[in-house]
Amino acid sequence: HRVDRRQRQMCIRDRHQAGLTALMASCMRGRAEMVDALFKLKSMGRCDFDVDSWTTCMGGRTALMLAAEHGHWLSTSSLLALKADTEAASAADGSTALILAAERGHSHLVGMLVSAKANLHAKRFDGETALGAAATWGGDFELVSALLRSKAHARGARDDGWTPAMGAVACNDPDILSRLIKAGAKVTGGGRRSRTTGPAVAVAASTTSSVPAAMALSVRKLVAVMCESSNDEGKKTSTKWEQAVALERRRRVCTLVGLPAKLAAKKTPKEKRRRKK
Repeated sequence: HRVDRRQRQMCIRDRHQAGLTALMASCMRGRAEMVDALFKLKSMGRCDFDVDSWTTCMGGRTALMLAAEHGHWLSTSSLLALKADTEAASAADGSTALILAAERGHSHLVGMLVSAKANLHAKRFDGETALGAAATWGGDFELVSALLRSKAHARGARDDGWTPAMGAVACNDPDILSRLIKAGAKVTGGGRRSRTTGPAVAVAASTTSSVPAAMALSVRKLVAVMCESSNDEGKKTSTKWEQAVALERRRRVCTLVGLPAKLAAKKTPKEKRRRKK
């Protein structure tokens, strides 16, 4: 049935229970054809809405943030073509579209956002940048390399001292660590504050079982702690082949930071007692 212009605009601007408008929901689900249809109606003057409006939940995010976070290339491209704000930051943690795309490992979207002049040095409230998110959570060598080629700071650190190189160590990724070192990352010192607490220790704890809280960490110290720690849960669930691959990666990490490779296979006191029994 026919809907007059006022009713149509109300429908497009209305939010459902999750606080999303029609544009936001389309971007989050990757419905590029719906995004294009909405913009076509707007260009024809048949409806009106704000491209950079915020969600009332989900941390306060824009349509561009939702499209970038969920890896939808066409929706992101359409939003950028209509000058969506790449500098907008989440009200909850300060994340920008670039940081969210880097954190999820969407290298194709990161390149698009960088080309659209997104701020490479924008920080979350805890001081984490897109490069830090990519090294710690993204786990994609090409993504980290692309950010470094775009002049992202390899020596940047969060407010708690956690650096991109520490993130690569926590993920046991020697390729990313090597790339960061070549770009100037330090392995013998932390950031402005070298005492890591809370989130920094939680990241390392996902790979190692006992990283002391509030410990003064450098990349080299973190490697030593992780090599000396034993993750029993990982050994129970992983195969011998997976354990061998992880061991080889740890050896490469040790070599990169100037530690002896044999440290990676060093037996912990718990393992020594188990072998004696």
